[in-house]
Amino acid sequence: MYVSFGNLDKKLLITIIFPCFIKLRRIIRSKYGDEYNISMNPYMHVSFKFLSFILCGILYLIIKCRTKKESRDSKASSNIKVKNLKSSSALIVKNIKKENKELIDLNDDANINPVKEEQIKSIKKEKRKQLLFVILLSFLQMSGALIKYIWKIEKNLSTDYSQTIDFLFQIVFLTAFSIIFLKFSIYSHQIFSLTILIICLIPYFIETYIFDKDKNKIFLILIYFFSVQILFCLSNVLGKKYLNIYIEDIFLLLFKMGSIGWIPLLLYDSIFHIFSREDSYHGIIPFFIQLFKDTNNLSKKIILFFVDLICSYLQEISLWLTVYYFTPCHLFISQVFGEFIDTTLKMFIDYEQSKKYYHPVLKITFYILFPIAILSVLVFNEIILLNFCGLSKNTKYQLNIRQKIDGNYDIDKSGNLIPFNNENRTTYLIEEDEEENTDEQTLFS
Repeated sequence: MYVSFGNLDKKLLITIIFPCFIKLRRIIRSKYGDEYNISMNPYMHVSFKFLSFILCGILYLIIKCRTKKESRDSKASSNIKVKNLKSSSALIVKNIKKENKELIDLNDDANINPVKEEQIKSIKKEKRKQLLFVILLSFLQMSGALIKYIWKIEKNLSTDYSQTIDFLFQIVFLTAFSIIFLKFSIYSHQIFSLTILIICLIPYFIETYIFDKDKNKIFLILIYFFSVQILFCLSNVLGKKYLNIYIEDIFLLLFKMGSIGWIPLLLYDSIFHIFSREDSYHGIIPFFIQLFKDTNNLSKKIILFFVDLICSYLQEISLWLTVYYFTPCHLFISQVFGEFIDTTLKMFIDYEQSKKYYHPVLKITFYILFPIAILSVLVFNEIILLNFCGLSKNTKYQLNIRQKIDGNYDIDKSGNLIPFNNENRTTYLIEEDEEENTDEQTLFS
C-alpha cells in the first residue's frame, strides 16, 4: 500500500479536542461577551489564561491524594523496620535476614557523612534553577498573551491571516526550537510534508491579501503574528524540555506557571486601579466591579463567566497534554483542524455574515488546499505514512518494525527472512562456521 497508518494512539484525540474548546469559547465571547464586559478587555483575556493554569492545581491535588493513599497501602504491607530516622537521614542496611531489614541513621554524628552538606547545596541549587525555569515559562506565556490580546483589540487587527501567516510562523518556530532545544531530527517525509504544507498556504495567503479591504495593516499584522508565535512556541518547546529534565507532574507545572503569572498581574491591576481612573491600562478589577454591579442579570453573567473559564481551562489542559504526551510539533494538528473547523462554521452556520469576509474564490481555494494541509501535518507527525520513494523509511513505525526483525529474524542466502534460533542458526551461517572449523582442523592435524 502506498498510504498507511502509523502508530495510532487514543491520546491523539486530545489534538482534535483542543480546537473544539477554542471554538466554543469564541462563540461564548462573541455572542455573550458584552453582557459580562469581556469582549474588549484584553487584561481579562490574559487573566483567564492564568486562572486556567491555577485550576490545574485541583487535578494535581486529586492525583496527589490518590498517590498518597496507594503509598500508605504499600507501606502498611512492608516488612522494613526504620529506626530513629531524621528528614535528611543517610541510611545503611545493618542486618539482612531473608525479608527482614533494619535501617540505621548515620547522621547521629555529623563527621560520619562529610558529603551531606555538599549534597544539600547541590539540591538547593537545582531547585533554584527549576524555579527560574518555571518563571521563564510563565514570563513567556504572559508576554505572548499580553501582545496577542492588546494589539489585536487596540489596533483592530484582522484575524483572517491566522489561517496562513499565524500558521506559517508556528510551523517555522516550533520546528526550529524543537531542533535547537529538543534535538528534534527532520527526515525526508517531514521535509516533503512541510514543503506541501507551505505550497498550500502561500496561494491562500495571496488571495486573502488581494481580497483584504484593509491592506495597509499587513506589515503590522506580520509583526503581530511573529511576536505572538515566537513567544508561545518558545514557551511550548521549553515546557517540553522542562518536563523531560524534571520528574514533575504536568498539572503541578501549570499550577506553578499560573500562580507566578496571576499574582503580578493582579498586583499591577490593583495599583493602577488605586492610582489611575483610566481603565484602558488595566481591566481585571473593573471587570469584577462591572460583573456584580448589575444585580438583575448577575446570575446569568456568573454562569457565562464560569463556562468561559472552564472552556479556557480545558483548552489549556488539552494543549499542554499534547506537548506532554507527544511533541510540540503535534500542535500543527490542532492548529490546522482548528482553522478548518472555525472557517467551516463561519461559512455555513453564519452564512450571511461570512459573505462579508470570504470571497467565493477564497471559499473554493480553502476547500481545495486545506484538506491537503491536514494530510500534510498528519504525514509530518507520522500518523499517516507514505510508503513510496523511501518517505516512510525513518518513521518510528518502520524503525520499530526493523528493530523487531533484526532481533527475531535472520536472512538466508536468497535474502529471505527466516526465524532466528540460537540453537539452530541459518543454513549459510552454519556452513561458514563448518568451513572455518574444517580449516582449523586441517592446520592442526
